[in-house]
Formats: sequence, C-alpha cells, structure tokens
Amino acid sequence: MLRVHFIPRGRLTAWVGSGAQYNFLSSSYGTPAGKVELQLHGLAVPIEAGFGVYITKHLAATAQFDYLWSRYALTKLRVAGENMLLPVAVLDDIGRGQGAQFAEDLPHFWTVGFGLRMRL
Repeated sequence: MLRVHFIPRGRLTAWVGSGAQYNFLSSSYGTPAGKVELQLHGLAVPIEAGFGVYITKHLAATAQFDYLWSRYALTKLRVAGENMLLPVAVLDDIGRGQGAQFAEDLPHFWTVGFGLRMRL
C-alpha cells in the first residue's frame, strides 16, 4: 500500500493511496441438494482518499473514503462432498446461460469514515 499526503503543513491535509492485495471470499449455503461451499480467490486494489481540517495545531477532523476493487479468478466449489476448482469465467458462462451475471454480481467493498488525526 502506498499513501501520498498533500499539504503536510497548515490547516488542511489530504491524502490518496492505493496498492494491491490477495482477496479471499468464502461462503456456504444450504440447498435442497445439500450444503454448498464456495471459495473465491483473486486480486484486489484498495483505493483511498481522505481530507482533514486541523481544529487545533495538533488535532484534525478527517473524512476518508475507501473502495476495494476486486477481480476474482479462481473458484473452489464443494457440493455433496466433491471438490471442484473452476475459473470464475466458467461459472460466469454457465450463469449467462441461466440469465445471471456471476462475475459482475460478486461483491466490491467500500467504506466512509470520519475521525480525528493527531500530529506531533
């Protein structure tokens, strides 16, 4: 992760950051056919931006937005005790035949936060 701070002195502060990481998503479902376990493996790019205003010389009120763009590549599927490894593209093709968009419906995460930042 790399974060770059702008305006390091004065009453305002701002920053942006990004990086790369491995992403793992796991879930299980009860179905009429039995328990289904799904594990997704892929890469993610966290993106953050923040802004702050110093209330005093050493204390700033801040706001930050984070977004985690994820691209999943491999799926481990366990159905009725059988393990299968499939590329996400294969599940996406199967889903399109059923009128669903598997890869596009996978989660991307975002947060908005407010806080206090102290400098020495």
